[in-house]
Amino acid sequence: MKALLVIFFGLFLVNFAAHAQYGYGSRNSGGPVTCAAFDNGWEEHWGGHASCSACLAVHGGCTEQCTQEETRCTAEGTLSSSRTETYYGTGASRWDAEAEAIRECHYNNASGCTIKDCSTEQNTVSSRSCR
Repeated sequence: MKALLVIFFGLFLVNFAAHAQYGYGSRNSGGPVTCAAFDNGWEEHWGGHASCSACLAVHGGCTEQCTQEETRCTAEGTLSSSRTETYYGTGASRWDAEAEAIRECHYNNASGCTIKDCSTEQNTVSSRSCR
């Protein structure tokens, strides 16, 4: 019984760590973080290098930039006072962002909740020199 409890607790910790590291279960998490290295002073037309070492192998100085894609949606709903309100949702995908915006609309007891628009953008999450 004690061994089973230790295994269960260990699996819980592993699952918890994965959720914390990758944002699983977080309502406002964006998509996966992707990184690329770029030559300092020159424009990389093809998206950069896969790593700092790959960039430094052909260029003198490089910078690594990591980005995360995030989708944002707005929903509108009507309150009991007949006033129209706007609600927002963000997520790793359009589906996640739409679901959050509608959830926020319903949470505030609005009726007729509908998605009005969505946009996707790349957010820089880190940037560092490849020295």
